[in-house]
Amino acid sequence: MTGPIVALTANAVSGQADAFLANGFDGFVSKPIDVRQMNVTLKKFVRDRRPAEAAPPQETPAEDESSILAANPNLVKSFLRDAVTAAEALEAVQAAREKNGAYGDEDRRTYTISTHSMKTALAIAGEADLSAVAERLEEAGCDGNTDVMSSETRRFLRELRAVIEKFTPPKPDGGDAQAVPNVEPALARAFARDAEKAIGTLEAMLEKGGARGDEDVQAYVIQAHAMKSALANIGETALSADAARLEQAGRDGNADVIASCTRVFLKALREVVNRRATEKREAV
Repeated sequence: MTGPIVALTANAVSGQADAFLANGFDGFVSKPIDVRQMNVTLKKFVRDRRPAEAAPPQETPAEDESSILAANPNLVKSFLRDAVTAAEALEAVQAAREKNGAYGDEDRRTYTISTHSMKTALAIAGEADLSAVAERLEEAGCDGNTDVMSSETRRFLRELRAVIEKFTPPKPDGGDAQAVPNVEPALARAFARDAEKAIGTLEAMLEKGGARGDEDVQAYVIQAHAMKSALANIGETALSADAARLEQAGRDGNADVIASCTRVFLKALREVVNRRATEKREAV
């Protein structure tokens, strides 16, 4: 009997997941790997497809996914960063809707992206019920179901804020919340390596006049996606958001955004690389 087969590929162009699934794969994970996405995908097959005849271990407590998150400071940090960002984005979208009486196209895009990110993050945090709500809201955003968006988002935000509070480190002696630990050396090395690769690839692409053809577009999307994750991992959230916009521009084929924003992004990225290299030398 053949077990589940999950495609792991650098082909991150929109629509490829459906193509792989249509050709017999059971799941799809794009590179660079998002650990949270991979965990959710693999757990779906390991946990949900356990043979019926396999009896569960006797008197073994069910795995508490929130305890897994709480035991890993880097995952907690990543979850809190993504959750706060999504909550702020959704608050802004709802405020705009209440002011204007409707959701604009860009608001719907932001809404869908934010609820999608929370669907995955909440699943990893063990908040299955709230993850399911995020999935329903994501579908509402994709379908333009404004009735669901307007009636259920505020409640979702209240419950999301409660989850954020649950995972936020306690304040020591009534002072400020515990400081985020320094980036681990392995993460710093990985960032430096990936950033140099992205800078080289994107600068070479600009030198020849931008992303031309499907192969260039795919390379652009992959590098922007890599930087989105790498920058988030080291706490550079603002620049990570810029990388996310460039990734989306690549997926959408938005040549205007690519042409106008990529050089600015590369300059800022180079500054981060240089600053962190200087900090590393000074710490030695």
